[in-house]
Amino acid sequence: MSTWSGKVIGKVKVSEMIARGGMAEVYSGEHTTLNRKVAVKIMRDFVDPDPENHSRFEREARVIANLRHPNIIQLFDYELVNGQPCLVMELVPGTSLGGYLRAAQKRGDNLPFDTVSQILTSLASAIDYAHSQNIVHRDIKPANILLRSKNGAVKINEPLPQDVEPVLTDFGLVRLLDSTTQTSTGTVSGTPAYMSPEQARGDKIDKKTDIYSLGIVLYEMLAGRVPFDAESSFGILMKHLNEPPPPIPNISSDLQIVIDRALAKDPAIRYNSAKEMVDEFIAVFNGQTVSLNTISYTKMAKASVKPKTSLFSTALAGVSIFVILLLAFLAFRPSALSPATADNPIGKTSFLDFNAVLDKATITFNGLPVLEAGTHYDVWALGQGGESRRNLGTLEMTSDTSGELIYIASDQNNILSLFDQIEVTIEPSNDPNPNESSGDVIASSVFPPLALIHVRHVLVSYGGAPQGNALIQGLYWTADEIDNSVIALEEAFRNNDEAEMRKNIEEVINQLVGSSNANQYRDWDGDGTIDDPSDGFGLLENVNEENSGYIPTARSHAFFAAEASDATETIKIHSQHTIIAIDNMEGWSEQLLDLALELQEMPFGPEMESTIIEMRILSEQILFGVDTNGNELIEPIIGEGGGDTAYEHAYYMAEMPMLLGANRIPQPAITTTESP
Repeated sequence: MSTWSGKVIGKVKVSEMIARGGMAEVYSGEHTTLNRKVAVKIMRDFVDPDPENHSRFEREARVIANLRHPNIIQLFDYELVNGQPCLVMELVPGTSLGGYLRAAQKRGDNLPFDTVSQILTSLASAIDYAHSQNIVHRDIKPANILLRSKNGAVKINEPLPQDVEPVLTDFGLVRLLDSTTQTSTGTVSGTPAYMSPEQARGDKIDKKTDIYSLGIVLYEMLAGRVPFDAESSFGILMKHLNEPPPPIPNISSDLQIVIDRALAKDPAIRYNSAKEMVDEFIAVFNGQTVSLNTISYTKMAKASVKPKTSLFSTALAGVSIFVILLLAFLAFRPSALSPATADNPIGKTSFLDFNAVLDKATITFNGLPVLEAGTHYDVWALGQGGESRRNLGTLEMTSDTSGELIYIASDQNNILSLFDQIEVTIEPSNDPNPNESSGDVIASSVFPPLALIHVRHVLVSYGGAPQGNALIQGLYWTADEIDNSVIALEEAFRNNDEAEMRKNIEEVINQLVGSSNANQYRDWDGDGTIDDPSDGFGLLENVNEENSGYIPTARSHAFFAAEASDATETIKIHSQHTIIAIDNMEGWSEQLLDLALELQEMPFGPEMESTIIEMRILSEQILFGVDTNGNELIEPIIGEGGGDTAYEHAYYMAEMPMLLGANRIPQPAITTTESP
């Protein structure tokens, strides 16, 4: 019998050992307060004895305990017993995916594709949720994926039940141990067979590491083995760094391409989210062809296995997702087109943040005329009625009529602040004057000028905001700072630091109401300083002050853009989506303000905790939104979308449809917008 069996840890009586691994032993137990069976994980490493490390362990453990997802194991409690971390968590009887795959391999069985898709979809939802909470797992592998069913424990030698669900364990555990313990397992954390190349090098990691590990799990579910194996851990890590994954027999080339992208050596080439990877895997499995985007990235991934210059590496790091718009196949010059055909978009220009705000443009086409030999397409950005012009580069053709260009402003300027027109021209190869247009314009898009005024207020600059901030930027940054203040508030409360907590309450109130609210924007804690980490504009409206608060001001200008007589359907749709998300933020912000004012009046003590927890939930909803309908998406609908959603759809308002011909202004929409 283990020395832990029969002991009491906190409110849990420890029973028999049920698993043992390199980092921990796992026991079953009985939680006397919850009156339920639990799992107790006893870590082998010890937390350094100084108080700072103890506090850090508790902070990290609370972060893990706050995760709430049906496919993530629930952490109920945590203790330090003589310096040894003990975690009390949900008990999932049965086997792990790792145990089941080993048994299936011995039987010569493979998981059905439908089961692989089902497991993968749930895992992706859990991983993306944790990433949205700024937590990276770092050790995703089948052994950390438990299998459960409503019909009882999953048996290792029986077919998986139809309702089988994976449950990820150990989320955040590697980070917790790395930051607080005297580890005995070395400085490279993770399991060699599932580690990303950046983990193998000991580099800084992010969510793309989990995408890579999930790709290894997918590979193993399909092939019955991991892609990289060797006689030593060092040999495995070298294969992660230098070798492409071996092709899986009996799967389509398109499915292999999906896996190859997930397992790209360069994190920038991998999918941006687990859901994106799973969606393409399922689409290809159901008969669709793999996207041109993934084909392009996979070519880069194969090239990245070879030695490459630092310049090429930097370029790859700047590549991100773009969308191919398949609306028309047009093989004629504009003069040969009917007006109805000429108004059909053959591509679009969209904008994103890269090194700075709105400094990246992605231009995609499908339906361009076939080029004559010795010519190419160049893309230009124009401003001030054509007085300023910048060559964005040559369109890279992916077929005779399709192409794309990703442009990142080297000066990091907001592209939409300088330019309002995109133009594509036919240029001769080996052009001696690449910065001079031939004037042979084949396609263009002029941003509707009346709508542009207010779109620029939302996305570029608004004179009524501090430092002329763009309204959507100020909205998001203020919401982010409020969330930081609430996190700090909760931490100060846990640390019994009343002075710091009172300061954080003041920050929350002042950032919500803004400096124009003379009644509520003040020195609440009486330390002689008005604390406000934001720019003083506030989120909420001050009824006595015109143009105050990012929420009402951003909402108004999103509405004004949609109401412009030349606003396109895209502007109207995404204006409405942005307004819905902002409305949600307003309701949650008003609730948060009420709670902060209530907390300010409370005496310091345990009765504050429930209010603080409510504030923590609300500040997260303001920033990230919440999935109220359980479809694993946060959408621009009432009660769901928050700051993230408002930011995303505000950028969609700036998308420019590309039309055949010169100086083309897109057709305005017919619909009207309801007043906010």
